[in-house]
Amino acid sequence: IMTRGIWNNNQPVMDRVQGWIRRISMGLRDLKYFCKVAETQHISKAAKELGVAQPYLTRVIHQLEDELGCELLDHVGRSIQLNDFGRILQQHALAALRELDAAVSELGARMDDPGRDIELITGSSAYCSDIPLRYSEAFPGSNIDRRYMGRKDMIRALENEEADFCICSPPVSEEESSQIISRVVHVE
Repeated sequence: IMTRGIWNNNQPVMDRVQGWIRRISMGLRDLKYFCKVAETQHISKAAKELGVAQPYLTRVIHQLEDELGCELLDHVGRSIQLNDFGRILQQHALAALRELDAAVSELGARMDDPGRDIELITGSSAYCSDIPLRYSEAFPGSNIDRRYMGRKDMIRALENEEADFCICSPPVSEEESSQIISRVVHVE
């Protein structure tokens, strides 16, 4: 028996599920906190490991239960146990957090990889005669793919994320594209 909930037996199942999804506005932090409580099965111990106050963690868990519309924990004396709803949330929250951690790691590795290939577009070969060679020397195993095109095509390629960098003169102005960051790198 649920003491808090959104369930209404007259409401079709999909409406109930969609209502449940709309009510979920929890953050990743709340899911991490819940998973720590589920792991330790003890609010005070989880609070200590997370470095937060026990009343605060209790409030986060209650807010999460309110948002989901169901209780996640059963209180047995001074201890707690996950109920069926808590086990379901724990299973999916752990999977979601693992996927997010993997995505962040992959993004970090990609951004930190100085040897990745770079797409460079210029309007003239005079702008970058030795850039690919210097980049390859600095980052062995990497490559700069060079293409030549007109200014409007350069802007479109950057906006569509088809290129990493463009070298042109004059720099792209805010009026031409608010999505592109321009920097003057050389003045003669």
